[in-house]
Amino acid sequence: GFLWDSDIYLGMVCEREIRRGDFAGAEKHLRRIDRVVRSYGYDFSGSTKAAMTAYLLLEQRRLDHAYEAMKAYVDTRHEEPLRVFGLSGLARVEVLRGNVEQAREILSRAERIVGHSKMLAPFYTGAYLNSRLYLAEADARTDPSTARQAYKTAKQAIAIEPASPKPGVLNSASSGWAPKTMIRSLSSARDDGATTSNP
Repeated sequence: GFLWDSDIYLGMVCEREIRRGDFAGAEKHLRRIDRVVRSYGYDFSGSTKAAMTAYLLLEQRRLDHAYEAMKAYVDTRHEEPLRVFGLSGLARVEVLRGNVEQAREILSRAERIVGHSKMLAPFYTGAYLNSRLYLAEADARTDPSTARQAYKTAKQAIAIEPASPKPGVLNSASSGWAPKTMIRSLSSARDDGATTSNP
């Protein structure tokens, strides 16, 4: 109980710091997670450390290192939610490296799990939708006729976590592929969702 609670708390705080761009704060919490692993031999904290390390490298755009870390994470986890997180991150790395077709194949593996899994927490679904958005955005840059699909994916990503959308949802929309009317609609969807989810 105590170790589980500590691991969940430290993982959530670490992920929050990464999303805020506070990489030094994230590294501090990674060291705390590492102490739990070394002091108590708690294997699941090792999984949390591996996941957050890979996510940190991704957000720092250290893409080659992020790829290796994400791949190692995927290869060692058998739990479906964790595999969705890892595969989604791996696909996003590949999009950012310009390997769009590889990203599409990786994300299709995550999609199969999402499709048959009856209970996926919003954290994992959000990671999957965020990576779908990156892929849809890459497609829209080469084929503007697909921009509406990217827009639809962005709205789904915001709906999963409206009060604090995943990094890049609105920024990527404003970076060239989405018309201004779509961006305004996305901003409205985010704001309405935040109001609804925080009475």
